[in-house]
Amino acid sequence: MKMKRSIICMLIAAVLLALTPAAIAAEFIPLETFTVQLSASPAFGGTVDGDGRYNTGDVAVISADPAEGYIFAGWRDETGTIVSRAQIFSFFISRNISLEAVFEEKVGFLLTLNSLPPAGGALEGGGQYRSGETAAVTARPAAGYAFVGWRDETGSIISKDNPLTILVSRDMSLTAVFEDTTIAKYTLTYVIGGGAEPKTEQYTTGSEVKLSLVPQRQNYVFTGWYLDPLCTERVSSVRMSADVSVYAGWRAVTPKMLYSGDTHIAYVKGYPDGNVRPQNNITRAETAAIFYRLLDDTVRRASQTSANIFSDVGENDWFNTEVSTLSRLGIIKGYSNGTFLPDKPITRAEFAAIITRFAEDDALVTRTFSDIDGHWARDAILDAAGRGWINGYSDGSFKPDKQITRAEAITIVNRVMGRVPTTEEAFLEGMKTWPDNLAGQWYYLAIQEATNGHKCKPSLELGEKWTKLL
Repeated sequence: MKMKRSIICMLIAAVLLALTPAAIAAEFIPLETFTVQLSASPAFGGTVDGDGRYNTGDVAVISADPAEGYIFAGWRDETGTIVSRAQIFSFFISRNISLEAVFEEKVGFLLTLNSLPPAGGALEGGGQYRSGETAAVTARPAAGYAFVGWRDETGSIISKDNPLTILVSRDMSLTAVFEDTTIAKYTLTYVIGGGAEPKTEQYTTGSEVKLSLVPQRQNYVFTGWYLDPLCTERVSSVRMSADVSVYAGWRAVTPKMLYSGDTHIAYVKGYPDGNVRPQNNITRAETAAIFYRLLDDTVRRASQTSANIFSDVGENDWFNTEVSTLSRLGIIKGYSNGTFLPDKPITRAEFAAIITRFAEDDALVTRTFSDIDGHWARDAILDAAGRGWINGYSDGSFKPDKQITRAEAITIVNRVMGRVPTTEEAFLEGMKTWPDNLAGQWYYLAIQEATNGHKCKPSLELGEKWTKLL
């Protein structure tokens, strides 16, 4: 029995001795290496970078740099297939690979397409185009992404069409913007009221949204955004952890005696030379004519007269009825010597005084100006400013005795009347235009609004939307 036990112990010792570190051999399999070979076609069309030897599973990053007068057209593999049009191209290494950077001579304009984020989708339609040629570009979202729109070089979304047809007249760059549909999003709804459709926006969970949108509503001043329909809880921002609705608060500033409705007459006429002269001063008589045209029809018929107390407003003057009627209504006043001075350019203070005489209620005084204390029109200026009808200058002044231009006067009248288109998209084709009122000028929208009769409907995005020219 003892002998058997000894034999077993000797066998165990032999096994343990065989398993000591000195007896264990590690077996390593060498990594396989592959070659990335790059070339340019034509050879003088540009340079390439990133070729060499890589281990299995490495990521190769290659790039192509066109020579002057050439553009990069894509990477072509051994079969002649274009495998990528990205100038900087990355891929995993699993075999020997030979790629050719294809360069083309630049003969027109280059339309470059980009994706944001890069993994958002594939793009088609980029490349060279002759001047005036039309390009059709297409964005194909990757799985888990949705197409949002095309962004130009300025970063602005110019279209949500997909595919998009665009005229190529220069070197251009378009970015297809995609959104990740796998991330939870909540809806922010702006409830405007007054006939305007609600506006909605989508935000990701946890987003802090500043409520910077300022809607327009005829004969009302916007007072802010609120979390409840009764407008008791005012907010300037919201955090998106659920769907949220915010409600616009309004304060009525409806002017009395003036027409209100969805028919907007043309209350400014141009001159015989075809111009509207927005930068010229506007006279006291011209101001009277504007407000006479804007009177409610019932008020005009009841108050119309050609009799007045002014020594310099005669029966045969073109502005007699306008001045006489508004004087009878108490809207315009003359000077202490009995004159009206119809041809005198009106001042900013005089204009403020006139518009506040149309006010139905008291305004909330929310601001002041550095140069109106002691001025005869101080209260009128503060009243008009409280209604959002007038503004001062960046230095805090109002310049009450400065003569007002036609463009400034028209802008103010539009605010009084609630006629406030915010973009050219509010307008209709076929409207009257003026050679001295060009798109892009600060007063362009206001002048077009005042010189074209039209029917309209309220719009959150556009202020108002014209529906028919009159």
